[in-house]
Amino acid sequence: MLVAPGALAGPVSAQTPIQSLPPDADAAVKSGTVDFLTNGRFVLDAARFIGVGGDDRFSWDANVGGSVDVMAGSAWRVNVLVDLESVIGREFRAIDPNQANFTLEASAAARVRGTDLRVALHHTSRHLVDRPKRFPIDWNLVVVEAARVVERGGLRVDARVGVGKVIERSFVDYAWETTLDVLLRHRLDARWSVIGSGSLRVLAIDSSASSRSAQSGGGLEAGLQVTGRGAALQLFLAYAQRIDADPIARDTRAFGFAGFRFLSRSR
Repeated sequence: MLVAPGALAGPVSAQTPIQSLPPDADAAVKSGTVDFLTNGRFVLDAARFIGVGGDDRFSWDANVGGSVDVMAGSAWRVNVLVDLESVIGREFRAIDPNQANFTLEASAAARVRGTDLRVALHHTSRHLVDRPKRFPIDWNLVVVEAARVVERGGLRVDARVGVGKVIERSFVDYAWETTLDVLLRHRLDARWSVIGSGSLRVLAIDSSASSRSAQSGGGLEAGLQVTGRGAALQLFLAYAQRIDADPIARDTRAFGFAGFRFLSRSR
């Protein structure tokens, strides 16, 4: 069964959407057939920034998004993904959204000898909220990824590595992106699980556009998951280094997080 396309959600990986989750068992397509709208995922999370040092730009981070397999066979699928990340501070009011980061992605994935191979066209655009900005901040990537799932008893490990080439950009100086994501879930019983994840993101910089060196980010996350009939709830603590935490200042910052996440139909 293929791993649902998408990157790790929430504070561990800044500006990347949708926690990687397997398709539901009842969404599998029989061998030799093709079906439409076979699987859908929904993620909603919010996390409190910890350790901001009095910086009023960063109070909460929130994501809402989803992905849909628009077409699938027994060993392949075509997926569309949408995500919106909001960064909320307290500069002008108690709840003051100041960033909106949009991600759109179309991908095709296939299973080859137990490894899921995926090619995607990925777009990210970053916007300021209630603040003047008349120039675009965005980039497009062509991404190639490989993912594998290992299950032993109650432990499930999802691992993914990807490389992306920036084919178009505005304001940013990115040239290539390399990512590594690992997601762990240890089932305690039918309802409760211990979860953890780690991510690494390295951005190669175009020397003709900027004099800064390659940028690295990522983080670690740990928590608990409770699974219901139609959705799951995760409570987590995380630590992350975010590349270009402010889209204008281009500053890389490290933060702690405490938050929650709702997931649709986690098996």
